[in-house]
Amino acid sequence: MKEVETVGVAELSGQERERLVSAHPEIRQGESALVISASRPLLSAIRDFARRVAWEEEQSERVLETLTADAEGRVLDESRVLQLQRQAEARERFLREFPTLGSREVAELSGSTASNTAAQASRWKAAGKILAVTVGRVDRYPAFQFGDDGRPLPIIAEVIRTFGDRSPWALALWLVSHSGWLDGERPVDLLTSRPADVLEAARRAVERLDT
Repeated sequence: MKEVETVGVAELSGQERERLVSAHPEIRQGESALVISASRPLLSAIRDFARRVAWEEEQSERVLETLTADAEGRVLDESRVLQLQRQAEARERFLREFPTLGSREVAELSGSTASNTAAQASRWKAAGKILAVTVGRVDRYPAFQFGDDGRPLPIIAEVIRTFGDRSPWALALWLVSHSGWLDGERPVDLLTSRPADVLEAARRAVERLDT
């Protein structure tokens, strides 16, 4: 029978807390202190959990501030909030499944030797050759749009032109969604093998959105 790991938890007194703060000033901002005795892997899991809780609290506060920012006290309709939640979840799934690159990584992938490592990605983005999605106010470039030589796949520019002024995230999510015009396959899986079919599916998708 596997032995259950023992976890020791102790709440510090005021005097004990002061001694701890002297050794670890970074915890001074807390209202209370808790000492946990456990194995290193378990401590790591507890630390990750605490960070996750803190992150969720911070993000929740930001969302609430955004929803109540109107001077007249208006808030978004519940259906709109649910729609935004679904969109956020879709973006999260995208980022989990599909690697993205920063501008420096794009430069390295393409073999660029420019001193400004952001220049190559910026030029390609401005020319409509690559897709950039915003993550935390930073441009990220889905890796699937680059060929083995590190250069943009030609089909990407064509699909970007087809989608016109629609948001980059709308295009990114379309690329990784199953399409009836592609016999249920995803455009992202056919970028090199069936680019003409991907472009036709993009045109059909835009036509449907415009009607």
